[in-house]
Amino acid sequence: MFDDSISPADGKMVEKNEQPYRRGPRLLDQVRNVIRCKHYSIRTEQSYVDWIRRYIFFHNKQHPKGMGEAHISGFLTHLAVDKKVASSTQNQALCALVFLYREVLKKDVGEFENLIRAKKPQKLPVVFTREEVRSGFKPSLRTQPLCWATDLNPRNSLLFLRFKSVARLDLGPE
Repeated sequence: MFDDSISPADGKMVEKNEQPYRRGPRLLDQVRNVIRCKHYSIRTEQSYVDWIRRYIFFHNKQHPKGMGEAHISGFLTHLAVDKKVASSTQNQALCALVFLYREVLKKDVGEFENLIRAKKPQKLPVVFTREEVRSGFKPSLRTQPLCWATDLNPRNSLLFLRFKSVARLDLGPE
């Protein structure tokens, strides 16, 4: 028995109980399948699928097969400049897109020469003077409320200090 509807895939008449022809799994399902075959964690899968979805929506739902290095660079630059994401966030998005192109689409993506990278924050080392170390950060009446705790780490026997509240720290002579 044939229905009067026409299949959108090839324009042929289809039976009532027959489903229209589908070309295969959708892109994000393909990504999930490859990730699961490689035994990546579920959180990696969720993260990669989310970044790939954002990438597709950023480029107005174009299929990634028709896009390339310039589109990836544009998306990652948008993340760094407009969204002001951290460098680790931009690297995660880059890894997801490289995975999409190399592992799922089997397409080389290039070198990303025009990519603007998010800046890594400078971490300034915490340095104590010799007098601060010798004094052991002894609280005085002028340094109240100074709540501090010491903890001896058994692995490397270093003294760690946690300052929870410091109103005024004065290590000079009393």
